[in-house]
Formats: sequence, structure tokens, C-alpha cells
Amino acid sequence: MAINKETSKNFWWTLFIVLAMIMSAVFLYPLYKTKNEKLEELEKRKELLLRKEIERENIEKRVNALENSPEAVESEARNKFGMGRKQEKILRYEK
Repeated sequence: MAINKETSKNFWWTLFIVLAMIMSAVFLYPLYKTKNEKLEELEKRKELLLRKEIERENIEKRVNALENSPEAVESEARNKFGMGRKQEKILRYEK
């Protein structure tokens, strides 16, 4: 009879431990899922931040060139506004 009591006691402890593990998994899985979603969102935002920083640096270089280089101002005026010098004729082709 002692073996039966010991076996029964081990069974109940094993059952308790298994149920505790299952309950832990049930409660912790949503937290795990949320954590992974937040990490993915963080990575996307880091990539966006990197692209925006590169864009800001490019704009900063362009502004610096326009402030310090007459050639850059002339090039911008020609390309963006279709301007030219006094003796030049500007030809525009419509697509």
C-alpha cells in the first residue's frame, strides 16, 4: 500500500506542475506576442529614422551649397524655374 500512496502523491504533484506550466504558458503567450510586435515596430521606426536622417543630411548639404555657391544657385534657377542669363534663349519642350 505504501507504493500506491507514493504513486498517488507523485501523480498529484506532477499534475499540479503540468497545470501550473500550462497556465503560465496561457498567461505569458499574449505578453510574448505583444513584445515581439513592439520589437518589430521598433525596428521599422529605427529604419524610418535612419532614412529621415539621411534625407535631412541631403537637404542640409543642398541648403549649404545654395548659401555658399553661386553656381549651385544658378543651376537650381535653371533647372527648377527655367531661368537663363540675359542673352540666352530658353527652349521648352512639352511632353
